[in-house]
Amino acid sequence: MLKSLKSAILGDPHRDFTEGPISRAVILLAIPMVLEMTMESLFAVVDVFWVAHLGSDAVATVGFTESLLTLVYVVALGLSIATTAMVELVTSPKQRAFGRAKADTLPAYCRACDVRFACNGECPKNRFRHTPDGEPGLNYLCAGYKSFFTHIDGPMRLMAGLVRNGRYADEIRGIFAGAGRNDPCPCGSGRKAKTCHGG
Repeated sequence: MLKSLKSAILGDPHRDFTEGPISRAVILLAIPMVLEMTMESLFAVVDVFWVAHLGSDAVATVGFTESLLTLVYVVALGLSIATTAMVELVTSPKQRAFGRAKADTLPAYCRACDVRFACNGECPKNRFRHTPDGEPGLNYLCAGYKSFFTHIDGPMRLMAGLVRNGRYADEIRGIFAGAGRNDPCPCGSGRKAKTCHGG
């Protein structure tokens, strides 16, 4: 415990909060905040001691402002510590290796997929199927993702075109509503509306 206290106070620029027990990481992150709040409370006591010579109104004013400052300090320090932990996580060698592996282990079937931009193979833990060519590493949700992103491709392009022309994306509802069931689907698939986005 004393070792952790000393480490938290002195700091270590090479410490990786993603390594080791979570309980120790929480303690190391919390100690600076606790010490800061202790010093802030001591400052408030000294402040009130000197301001007390000016009268009760001055003491009341200091007490009120110190309460507000304490809330500000707590929020600011909490966000600062959370940001530190997130930066440690994102920039850690382990996280970078995970990101590289996610891209490097994609099978050729995924790399040639038209909707790869939308899923990028999804999470590696779900890649336990084989591709039609027999290559391992295919996400077990691949068929669903491919069907979904292919189906919405036309409408998404229509909405993007509306926005680029200064119009509202929700105007697409009127475009599809105006198409008859046997008319070509506005998405551009070449199919009838009733068997595409009007079904």
